[in-house]
Amino acid sequence: MRMRNILIIEDDHVQHTWLSDTLSLTFPDLEVEVIETESEFIENFQRLEANPPTIIIIDIMLRWTNPSPSMPVPPVRKTPSFYEAGLRCYDLIKNSPNMLNTSVIFYSVLGEEDLSSLFKSVGGNIIHLKKETETSPLLNQIKRLLN
Repeated sequence: MRMRNILIIEDDHVQHTWLSDTLSLTFPDLEVEVIETESEFIENFQRLEANPPTIIIIDIMLRWTNPSPSMPVPPVRKTPSFYEAGLRCYDLIKNSPNMLNTSVIFYSVLGEEDLSSLFKSVGGNIIHLKKETETSPLLNQIKRLLN
């Protein structure tokens, strides 16, 4: 049986470290992986498709890449906004036949009222939770998805 795993797509170091640690303690049988940027997600997408995560937690506001002298140039996109990078990652996920059984949770500081029109435009089965200091809504949702 394949090990169940969670992928976190989050560019804020404090957020993804805290979330990864919390998930590892709460779900010790799950493997937790972190991807920090949209470009890193795209670079790893074929590997992720070959062994899809059980659950993907995506922040909507992601940077394209981490600054470096050799950073890749972002491609021209129909949705160039920084505020939609997580949705562009989701677009790849929802269009992948190998990831049809992967559950996706958008975990963002943006509330439902900020995102309703964006969510309607991307389609699919979207779970959205607002980032808060209280983690029980996220942990409870993950428990439901794992059962």
